[in-house]
Amino acid sequence: MESAINQFIESGYYLKQSITIQEAAQEMRISRQALREYLQEAKGQTFSNWLIDLRIEKAKELLLEHLDWSNETVARACGFNNRTYFQTQFFARVGTTPSKWSKRDTDE
Repeated sequence: MESAINQFIESGYYLKQSITIQEAAQEMRISRQALREYLQEAKGQTFSNWLIDLRIEKAKELLLEHLDWSNETVARACGFNNRTYFQTQFFARVGTTPSKWSKRDTDE
């Protein structure tokens, strides 16, 4: 299971907008139920929260690599359908806005 998930992440498939658990499971060649149970037991998360966490981590990378990108561009590159949702989820998980987070290294 871990190998299938790692391959899924490495492929970048999780960045596809509007991906469902069914699509993710098919891409990993496992059942939807097996994926759901694994994420709940091993990660303590729902598919949606796990996916958002992966996307936020990717967003953090992109924010540092592409300082000239807008939040809209980063959001779309990370699979979010809109900037507002991206910013809300980023703040909820990181505790600051994407713009402030990306400037944290230069301000210190």
